Amino acid sequence: MAIVSPDRLKSHPLAGRPVPQAGRGAMVRARQVPFDAGDARGREPLVDARAHGLQGESYYAIRDGRNPPYGTPIAGAIPDLLVRRGVAEALARVERALAPYGLALWLHDGWRPLATQRGLWDFYERKVRRGHPSWSDMQVTHEVSTFIADPRGFDENDPGTWPPHLTGGAVDVALRERDSGMLVDFGAGFDEAGQRSETDFFERELAAGRIGPDDPRLLARRILTHAMAAEGLTNYPEEYWHFDLGTRLWAAVRGGGAAAFYRPVLQP
Repeated sequence: MAIVSPDRLKSHPLAGRPVPQAGRGAMVRARQVPFDAGDARGREPLVDARAHGLQGESYYAIRDGRNPPYGTPIAGAIPDLLVRRGVAEALARVERALAPYGLALWLHDGWRPLATQRGLWDFYERKVRRGHPSWSDMQVTHEVSTFIADPRGFDENDPGTWPPHLTGGAVDVALRERDSGMLVDFGAGFDEAGQRSETDFFERELAAGRIGPDDPRLLARRILTHAMAAEGLTNYPEEYWHFDLGTRLWAAVRGGGAAAFYRPVLQP
């Protein structure tokens, strides 16, 4: 898909407050959050997000190279965009809220098989080791786990080991223009590793005086983050595109004793 011209977003009427810092370190804290096995929402099935009026393309299943930095499908990836029913309903409400502004969601990923999680971990582990050949295994693991939940110690009976996408409660999204279908420019590509992918990167650029308050990349992130938050989805601050509902990462970002309620789904 083409990218929306930045000039078309500068005067967009939506804006927001700076993205909060509360989520920093959320991936680490997520290992300790409680899990509520009695929450009825945990029994929701996986559903096809497209059946709820949402659009997208399974990024890790793309076969023609349009999925940098991979350029090829990731092991185990499926073409379907599956999420828990409650997540699909929340996303549909976000979609309706964006409609008056000529915007809509575009889904890159939802439920992710464990094999795909492992494939992504292996990709970034190789990349980090090439870039930092002197790093210890601990340093490499710390760096990779900033972007990918570590699947290597997965235990179905230990909530602290559950990758968020495996539960069906995590989703990776972007914004698109309704009339043209073009994706909005967020200033960093999907799954781009680095500081530019941090949700508040352009908030920091604004504070430093390097961009203005009408910068389209700043507005795009504010629009997406606050539209999703209005329906109860939390953002993972290291990745502007990643949002959760009911996962251990969701509970960690929410804080205040919140408990996860979606457990892993090993087969769709």
